[in-house]
Amino acid sequence: MILITIFLILFIVIYAFKIEPYLIKVKKYNINKKTENKIKIVQISDIHIKNNFTPNHLNKIIKKINEQNPDIVVFTGDLYDNYNEYNDDENLIKSLSSIKSKYKFAVLGNHDYVDSGNKYKEIMKKANFTILDNSTEKLLFHSKTIYVSGISDLICSKPNFELKSNKPYNILLTHQPEAATKMKNKFDLILSGHTHGGQFIIPYIAIISSKFLKGSHHSLKYTKGFYNKENQKLYVNSGLGTTRISARLGSIPEITLFNLYL
Repeated sequence: MILITIFLILFIVIYAFKIEPYLIKVKKYNINKKTENKIKIVQISDIHIKNNFTPNHLNKIIKKINEQNPDIVVFTGDLYDNYNEYNDDENLIKSLSSIKSKYKFAVLGNHDYVDSGNKYKEIMKKANFTILDNSTEKLLFHSKTIYVSGISDLICSKPNFELKSNKPYNILLTHQPEAATKMKNKFDLILSGHTHGGQFIIPYIAIISSKFLKGSHHSLKYTKGFYNKENQKLYVNSGLGTTRISARLGSIPEITLFNLYL
């Protein structure tokens, strides 16, 4: 019995540190499926580039993104884990530039505020992403107008909670899911990240997950997946990378594809 327990613990540790962080799951959702006209929106979040999760690892993920043939790609923040400890801007820009999409948008996460966020903005702009920082872009698909907005990080900046929403369809990008409860205007779809889906979830020992989330300034209320909040759809992406500890357990990294019907 002792040997089995030791083997099980060893397996979990190896899986959590060496296997799950490098898996990738593509989740697909249909929204407003009332017509044949659709746009494909891919969301990625929380890449957390570091010495054991480099742009080379990201390239495998980008291949999966491009296989979805997206019309819009959105990134909801946290590009590097700790820029001062590890950075590789040249190869990261090259990787992000290889994402194929008509539109690419990004907002800042709390880990992106190196040099007041200027370093992040420079990288994303060179990779052909439009930074949404308390701002909105108007897009036209199938003769229909949609608006994509993004607000500043809730922890490290000054988000504009009065950011205007527009009709007929509006999407809000935010790093932290708590923004859904603070916005003065209603958005049809809110896409967020930040939580890593809990990152390290040990079944039946919820207190460990809660302590990790709390210690990482992560949401205890919105962990992953869809939430209906005040007539708005909120989606919390589980992210791609790791922080604090380079392990995942019970929260496989994800790319999310939304088929939005207009």
